[in-house]
This record gives sequence, C-alpha cells and structure tokens, in this order.
Amino acid sequence: MKDSPYGDACSRVPGGIHVAGEALVIRNVVVGRLRLAEDPAQQAADAALLREGLAGVAALRFPGLVAMSVGLDLALRDGGWSFAITNDWQDADAYRVYDADEEHNRLRREIFAKVCQDIARVQFQVDG
Repeated sequence: MKDSPYGDACSRVPGGIHVAGEALVIRNVVVGRLRLAEDPAQQAADAALLREGLAGVAALRFPGLVAMSVGLDLALRDGGWSFAITNDWQDADAYRVYDADEEHNRLRREIFAKVCQDIARVQFQVDG
C-alpha cells in the first residue's frame, strides 16, 4: 500500500490497512452546495437543474464501475451540503475513464458549475 502523505496514522485507521490478496477499489466522493439565490423562482430552477444533473450522473455506466449512489441532502442536520455522489471503481484507470468522459464533463460544465457555489471531491482506496 502506498504511504500516506499525511503520516502513518492515516494508514492505521480501521479499514485502512490492506491485507495481501484483498481487492481494493477506488471510491470517488463528491459533495456540492447549491449557490445562494434570494429569488424563489431561481432557487426552484437551480434545484430542478441539480436533480437533472444527478440523474445524468446516475445514468452513466462504464467498464470497471462497481457501485454508484447519488442523492440530495435530507437536511437531518444543519450545515449539510446539498448533494452527494459516490462511486466505486475497480481501479484508478477505470476511474480516470469516467473522469475524462465527455458526457460526464458536460454535466459538470453545464449543470453543476452553473448551480453550485462549492464542490469538493476526494478519491481513496477501500477494501473491495
């Protein structure tokens, strides 16, 4: 397992230790916040566009995709982000195909970049 740039403690967390012979997958996690809009009509339009974008991402299929989930925040706790996307990939190469895909990038440009004030993403290895 590659050394963590954050020190040994990160590789010792539960689930963070790789046992020889176990399959690893790449998990991609994306969270985003809708932009602030004072106009209720704009808020509704942004929310509708976000739902369209999430449905578009959920419909994407590529070789090496193990699992995908998309969803809107349930607002069970204050301070949450508006949505999350998670997908698991068989390996880094499979993730990179998804990341470079033209339809995926069109959704990013034409929907998520338009309606989101913040987007954060991380990819990490998990036991498969």
